[in-house]
Amino acid sequence: MSTKEIHRYLDTLPSDIRKNLEVITPKDLGQDFFLHLSRTRMDKTAYRPRIGTRQAISEDRMVPRITVAPTLYGCYLGHGSLHFNTTDYKNPNMYDSDNIKPGLYINRLSFEYALKPTKKLVYDADVTDEHWLVAYSKDTAEYTSENIGKLFVSQMVQIPVAGQRTQNYLTLFVELTDDKPIPLKSDTTLPIGYHKLTDVPGPENKDILKAKIQISPISRSEFNAEKKDRIALLSDSGLVLKPW
Repeated sequence: MSTKEIHRYLDTLPSDIRKNLEVITPKDLGQDFFLHLSRTRMDKTAYRPRIGTRQAISEDRMVPRITVAPTLYGCYLGHGSLHFNTTDYKNPNMYDSDNIKPGLYINRLSFEYALKPTKKLVYDADVTDEHWLVAYSKDTAEYTSENIGKLFVSQMVQIPVAGQRTQNYLTLFVELTDDKPIPLKSDTTLPIGYHKLTDVPGPENKDILKAKIQISPISRSEFNAEKKDRIALLSDSGLVLKPW
């Protein structure tokens, strides 16, 4: 696909937005896919760029896009609600009542060109490494998603800090079903299988850029047993959960 199309698309945007976007290719990124977390299973499903409903007030709301990140940790930070979900099950802003599940699906989307926003468009872009997949041509009006796994919060430890936000540390259980390893962080990958991630900082922690996440391989039975316990806890809170 010609680079002219993505640059032609950029030319349609206001100058104050255009100058804060960088065109990214797989060669620039070092991989030909991005990751995206969703509450619904999106396997072989067409994603359409759109204006989302979960951006911060300060973020751009003019460019329809699919928000993605090159790493699972970046997606987790960008999603930003897993720790709230853990403590506030009945908040309607945290759960879609039609799709309540104990965790999130991990999706992979291939790309040829993406846009990387600066902090002027996305305030935490330097932390999440957020990128945008946009409809810059007829062929990119939709992006096909591949479901490659699941993750959920097993537990969370809250540490009060005087005069500051409470610091949260989560334990995540991750299932990866694809045979291609995915990046957890820029220097760490996760292979196919089941993993327990501990010491995962909450998105509002001060140490998110220096996170020392501990990775432990677990069995399928351990993953399913923990998931079963998680579903039982959510069910006890009054939620009706869909199969997951």
